[in-house]
Amino acid sequence: HDRLALCELQEEELGELRAAFRGDRRVEIHQRDGYEALKALLPPKERRALVLIDPPFEAQEQEFDIIRKAIEPALARMASAVVAIWYPIKLRQMINPFHRWLRQSDLPKVLACELLLHPDNSALRLNGSGMVIINAPWQLDRTLEELMPALLGLLGQGRFGSQRVEWLTREG
Repeated sequence: HDRLALCELQEEELGELRAAFRGDRRVEIHQRDGYEALKALLPPKERRALVLIDPPFEAQEQEFDIIRKAIEPALARMASAVVAIWYPIKLRQMINPFHRWLRQSDLPKVLACELLLHPDNSALRLNGSGMVIINAPWQLDRTLEELMPALLGLLGQGRFGSQRVEWLTREG
């Protein structure tokens, strides 16, 4: 009985999504900005939701500002939504202000999970990736703490790989 609503602006990716889910009545594909769609799609009729934000991050600092402006109204519309935000890791100093904002926010149960394959100090390449989960499900931290070392073992490319799972906030 679950449904999936996908938002994509890029024509090529939109076509691939439509082809992949053609005929599946549970899937809605929208050619629109996902941040704007949050207002229209939350809350869903099922009264539960997982919102995955996979931004383009061409301009990382600006993207974090856009995310900040979208999260609070979305959670005001549906406080129980689980919001997972993917982000690339190039320079740590670009991520620190976002994490600091999350730590200081009133957002509930914010869990950060990161996997680095290279040191996090080169803007010239993707060094790793992270995900912040707001309203993180019960014991997700324990599951990730078990999985992340194995994932690093499979994907690691040398001695600079690392992983971490950290609560940024535990209460709302």
